[in-house]
Parts: sequence; structure tokens; C-alpha cells
Amino acid sequence: MRVLIDTNIILDWLMTREPFQEKAKNIMETCFFGDMDGYVTAHTLSDIFYILRKDFDVDKRKKLLLLLCEHLQIIPEDKNAIRQVLECEKWRDLEDGLQMQCAANEKLD
Repeated sequence: MRVLIDTNIILDWLMTREPFQEKAKNIMETCFFGDMDGYVTAHTLSDIFYILRKDFDVDKRKKLLLLLCEHLQIIPEDKNAIRQVLECEKWRDLEDGLQMQCAANEKLD
């Protein structure tokens, strides 16, 4: 199975946010060690780096992102993907739209 890992799943896992932490942990462990191929969008990495700035220093955040890069596939975003989202009436939220457009472009489950 090939799945897109949303920013919030990673944050739930790293920040042990309840009530989702256990499910997020299971998803991440399955991507790291199991039968699921995890994908993240490029902007997810920059979002996580920024959001975690209050909880982790720069070196720790870099190590976390390197860990994600080691175990997950990174979906690049380009002008066409962004335009597809901006031109679609369905998407009112750019970040959600980019997540879904990237998953569709990669034909993820």
C-alpha cells in the first residue's frame, strides 16, 4: 500500500498529541518497518520544521526531517500542482488541496 502521510499525523506522532498519538505511531511504524510505503509532500517537511521550532532546537528538527527523508518518499511540488489547486473551485484550503493533488498525481492509495 502506498499512502500519503499528512502533516498532522507526523505532528501527532512526534508531539504525542492525544487522542491520535497511538494511531499516528502505528502508521509511522508501519511505514518505517512494515508493509506500507509512506509519502509526504515537500511542503510538509518545511511545515514540520517551522511548527516544531518551539519544542525542538534546530539540530533536533534537522535530525527528525532526515529520519523522515530516510523512511518516506518525498513528493515534489511544482508550478503545475499549485496551479491545479488554485484553479479548482473545490479546494478552498491551499495546503489540503496540495496534499490531495500530490497524492492524486502519485496515484497513492
